[in-house]
Amino acid sequence: MWVDDQGIRTKLLDKEILFEFANPPEERSINTIKDQVIKAKQNHINLLKKQHEVELPYEPDFSEKNIPTKARPIQMNKDLLSYCEKEIQDLIDKKLIRKSKSPWSCSAFYVQKQAELERGTPRLVINYKPLNDVLRWIRYKTAFVVPFGHYEWNVMPFGLKNAPSEFQNIMNEIFNQFSDFIIVYIDDVLIYSDSVEQHWKHLNKFVETIKSNGLSLSATKINLFHTKVRFLGHHIHQGTFTPIQRSIEFSDKFPDEIKDKKQLQTFLRKP
Repeated sequence: MWVDDQGIRTKLLDKEILFEFANPPEERSINTIKDQVIKAKQNHINLLKKQHEVELPYEPDFSEKNIPTKARPIQMNKDLLSYCEKEIQDLIDKKLIRKSKSPWSCSAFYVQKQAELERGTPRLVINYKPLNDVLRWIRYKTAFVVPFGHYEWNVMPFGLKNAPSEFQNIMNEIFNQFSDFIIVYIDDVLIYSDSVEQHWKHLNKFVETIKSNGLSLSATKINLFHTKVRFLGHHIHQGTFTPIQRSIEFSDKFPDEIKDKKQLQTFLRKP
């Protein structure tokens, strides 16, 4: 994708497409616009220090006597260990986690399924099932362990059972006013427009909104001015919706009959 005096040019199915400017813009390019949108040199940014408070409805009558939350670190190969050290340091620098002396710990590990392979980076996962089973939110109990250290979260981590719904509620509250051109599913945001000029306006509103609400963006996940996008397991293009190949393969393999919970869990764990 590139910009010249006439407009924005891109290629689709080996054909060049021109989104012509009604009024030629002053000096700007896709790269500079992308820099303006993410406002950072790093992968993630905090535009403001604003925080969103959430309430996790965990049980008040909680006892620590029978809690299996002391886990050993899961060993990693050399490449994953190096990647993990960089990611943990990045989380510390952003004050999202801190070193922990908690008696609690849950295992942290990386997954590299199809989505991660397509993105090009592994995803850190913490097994909070033991913590979810005992149902009480206290910061030191979110502690997790990796081969080189013990840490706990300063913010609500994903993996806690109410985290997705709480996060979605916050996103709905922020973006519902723009439901005519923004679709939000947890941390995936789709902005759609009828023209390039309209898209500039929509992007500006989006940037203003994330600034005022202290949200963060991932530079590697931002895609601008696409006529075909992948969103929630579908390819969307010019009013058409088609499932991605992985979803088709998954549905083809789905058993004709699910006899019990264990069979379903076994199937869902398959790569």
